[in-house]
Amino acid sequence: MSGINLMTINGTDISTKNFYLIKVPPIVKPQRRVRLISIPGRSGFLTEWNGDYEAYTKEPELLYTGSTPDTDANFLRAATLITFGNEPTLAYECRVDESFEMKQGKAGEYIIKLPLLCQPLKKLIIPTTSVGNTTYQITNTGNEIAYPKLIITGAGNKTVAIGAQVVTLAFAGAGETLTIDSLNGQVYDAAGNNAWSKLSGNLPHIPVSASAITISTTGSALTVYHNWRFS
Repeated sequence: MSGINLMTINGTDISTKNFYLIKVPPIVKPQRRVRLISIPGRSGFLTEWNGDYEAYTKEPELLYTGSTPDTDANFLRAATLITFGNEPTLAYECRVDESFEMKQGKAGEYIIKLPLLCQPLKKLIIPTTSVGNTTYQITNTGNEIAYPKLIITGAGNKTVAIGAQVVTLAFAGAGETLTIDSLNGQVYDAAGNNAWSKLSGNLPHIPVSASAITISTTGSALTVYHNWRFS
C-alpha cells in the first residue's frame, strides 16, 4: 500500500500482516474539556477550560485477506501506537476496543471496522531530541504545551531552567544522572529508582511560543526529549 492508505501499528505496516486500510478515518480535532459556570442574575453561562481535552474514537475500515483471522486479530488488539498516511508525520496513542467484528465476504476476505480509543493529543512519529550541550535555544514546534523528558548529569546541587522556570536537583557523587520526566510525572535515577526527593520545584514544561526558549543546566550534561504534542 502507499500514500493515504498507509497504516502502521506499533511501527509495523499492517499489509505485512495481510490487513489493508480501505477507509481512512477522518482527522479529528479533540473536544476541549470545559466547565460550564452559571452566574445568578446573568443570562447564559461562562466556560472555564484548564487545557485538557477529551479522548475520542477513530474507526478505520480494514480488509483482511489472510487465512488465520483469529490469530491475526491479536496483532490489531495489541495496538498502542498507530499512524495513518493522511498524517505522515504524526502518531496516535490508541487502544483497540475490547469488542470488534470481522465480517466475512463471499471471496473469503474479511471486513473490519476497528474502533480505536485515542488519546486526544498526537505526537511526532520520529521524536526530536537535543543532545550534546548544556544550553539550547528551542522553539516548540507543536501547538500544545510540551512536557519534556530532561536527562541531567552533575554533582551537588545543580539547576535546570526552561525560560523563567527553574528547578534544583540534589546530585550525589560526581557523574550521577537524574531524569525529570514531566510528561509522566516522574523523577528517577539511572537505575530507575524514584528520585522525587532530589527535586526542588515543579515539573517544567515548554510553552507554545513563536520565538526560541532557552533550556539550560548548571550540570555537566543535558539531554532534552522535547515531546512535542499536537491537537
